[in-house]
Amino acid sequence: MSTRSRKLEHVEICLTEKVEGFSSNYFEYVEFVHQAFPSLSFKEINTDTTFLGKKLKAPLIITGMTGGHEQLRKINENLGIVAEQKGIAIGVGSQRSALEKRELEETFKVMRRSAKSVPVLANIGASQIARGYGLKEIERAIEMVEADGIAIHFNPAQELFQPEGEPDYGEEIINRIAELKDRISVPIIIKETGNGISTK
Repeated sequence: MSTRSRKLEHVEICLTEKVEGFSSNYFEYVEFVHQAFPSLSFKEINTDTTFLGKKLKAPLIITGMTGGHEQLRKINENLGIVAEQKGIAIGVGSQRSALEKRELEETFKVMRRSAKSVPVLANIGASQIARGYGLKEIERAIEMVEADGIAIHFNPAQELFQPEGEPDYGEEIINRIAELKDRISVPIIIKETGNGISTK
């Protein structure tokens, strides 16, 4: 299956299959204690913050989800509109497909046009770094969305189970990222797609 078709399949699976509820988010172990006298005025609460040099109304980010197929352009446009209206940061989905086929760039570029003033993150997979993506490809991804930072996503389980996946997660990935970090024009953010990053 092509990268472009896989991007559409990701969204179709979320629309047609039961994908939530497979593991705990541990909120069932959190109990909030009611405070009848909170000792503050709610007018004093300010959630504004700065991220990647831009002001946000809240310390939130819509993480990268999609792009890379013509039918997904509208999703990125709408997500960008929401991020701009709410004053929160946003990231695009993996840009691998657009790096492989320039005609798919528009499915990502639309986000910056919608999210004009908030931080936008470019996105590339760690497995692509392992197979040779370097400064040229990363800078092209950044330029494509006029990004304020770039997320390098780790998704070993997904890569392992996809028939065309690239489950190469040797130590060289970290070494390559370390080599690139001072040469890239924006900050790097390391993220994991769905399960968080373990402490060990």
